Amino acid sequence: MSARGRKTRLIGSSTSSYGGHSSSRPAADCSPVGTRSARRPQAAIAAAEESASRAAASERAGVRAEAEARLQQELEAIRREADEARRAQLQAQHEAEQARDAALREARAAAEQMAAGRFDAALPAGGRSAAAARRSRTARVAAALEACC
Repeated sequence: MSARGRKTRLIGSSTSSYGGHSSSRPAADCSPVGTRSARRPQAAIAAAEESASRAAASERAGVRAEAEARLQQELEAIRREADEARRAQLQAQHEAEQARDAALREARAAAEQMAAGRFDAALPAGGRSAAAARRSRTARVAAALEACC
């Protein structure tokens, strides 16, 4: 008996679990309550790991899909910008060609006028009608050149 009284339990006394007797199955002593097999905790661990791995794979797939969608949107925006820039460049080239053609026509007309004025000044009064005829022909040839070029 103990110094404190009869009801005090000693470690390793006959009042411990299994009435002082050890289990005939050591796994029953060490296993968690409600499980008798060593395989069940391993199966639960494997199932938990598999579940976590599936959740991580699902999360990765979601992140990958979001990134892919965002990249696709950015690519479409860049393509639209490139198309707009290409259209603007073509428009600028067209306008430059038109301005160049107009300047060329004006330069030709000015050169023809200057040439006709010098020619008229050099001719005597009787030759001016011939010069007028030549100017008329020159104007027709210039008009034909402009129409074809």
